[in-house]
Amino acid sequence: MSATIILSARPTKEKLEALLKEVQEMDLTPLEQMLTREETRQQHEARKRIIEERTMRLKLHISTLETINTNWIQYIQQVPATKRKQEEDKYAQMVEDKRGILNLISEGKEVIITLSMYMNDSELVIQRLKEGEIKEQPTQITYYPTVNLPQLPLATFGGNPKLWREFSSRFEVAVHLQKIPDIQKLTWKNDREWKVTVEATERILRQLEAMGENLEQSSIEIIIENKLPAWILDRVYQQKEEQKIWSVAKLRQFLAKLIQRNEEVTRSQFFDIMKEQKESKSKIGPRTNQRYFTEETSALTVTTPQTNRKANMKISKTQRPCVFCNKNHWDNECQTYPSLETRMQRLKENNACLNCLQPGHTTINCKTRKRVCFYCKGHHNTALCYTKYNNPAQSVGLIEEEKIQRRQR
Repeated sequence: MSATIILSARPTKEKLEALLKEVQEMDLTPLEQMLTREETRQQHEARKRIIEERTMRLKLHISTLETINTNWIQYIQQVPATKRKQEEDKYAQMVEDKRGILNLISEGKEVIITLSMYMNDSELVIQRLKEGEIKEQPTQITYYPTVNLPQLPLATFGGNPKLWREFSSRFEVAVHLQKIPDIQKLTWKNDREWKVTVEATERILRQLEAMGENLEQSSIEIIIENKLPAWILDRVYQQKEEQKIWSVAKLRQFLAKLIQRNEEVTRSQFFDIMKEQKESKSKIGPRTNQRYFTEETSALTVTTPQTNRKANMKISKTQRPCVFCNKNHWDNECQTYPSLETRMQRLKENNACLNCLQPGHTTINCKTRKRVCFYCKGHHNTALCYTKYNNPAQSVGLIEEEKIQRRQR
């Protein structure tokens, strides 16, 4: 029986070995930056098809070997005790060497993870091209101005092979990357782009985790690091030097904390902007403020002719509830949370965006166009106007007066 199992495993084992060698020889290097938009899209679509085909074949061969391995173990457990030792030796000889089926299965799964990362990159580029987010690259040689990026300290290589990859990456960033085209600028210090990349990578890792895959592999760590801009990668290497034990889990935790800290900085900067706007508006006299006050219109409606006023009033009755207290009034009329401080605290409790005030995403990832305050014309939501709602006592009176004027209109 064991001879039959060995014979059935051998063809699949040979096919998997050949396929793994084939994948290793695949050209997955970044595409040329001088390609046109259409050429870039075609090459990424072709790469995606090849990766999908290789992945399907890998999964098929791995599944076959896993079934054979399970059947073999069940057979060994059923044979008499006198023959079991002999069968176990045959199993060990077939399974436990460097090119045994267990090692091939493990190597195949690691390759699938790597290919999935590359396919995700191609899908992301294709999606951006379709949305028109990536401009067509020039077909002739273009000279790009030098970008004044933060200077990175040039490390020295001490001869330890384990530290070679880290040294090589740092040297590449500090020495070779000088002229930077538009497509490569996406990987530098752009708040929105690097966060999107990290979050997309984290989603894939969670999916693999749910499938029972082991993520503590050097190949996964390399793929994640290759997606990071240089300024984040430098911080990652600093963390490695400070900690004796490093892992993919710690890398993911560090990136999550970095995103969280960036959000806190964004909120802090928001208050600084509000303070500056208050100081600039303090120079405006009472007469000008009165003009703004008496000519105001709703920040959530569009001005229409007199004949459509009744229709607008009907629409306003079906408006969404207040984002702060869920009652039936405009966000900037909320008396439950009348001041800027209480409203900001409420948004923080709801993990809501400071631009559209809706929960479920951060301000930096908000797809809604940037709001302009009706009162001070600053770049923030009208309900968060520092000038109008900074004083809680005055805010209540202003809200009541605003309601009366809106009813009169």
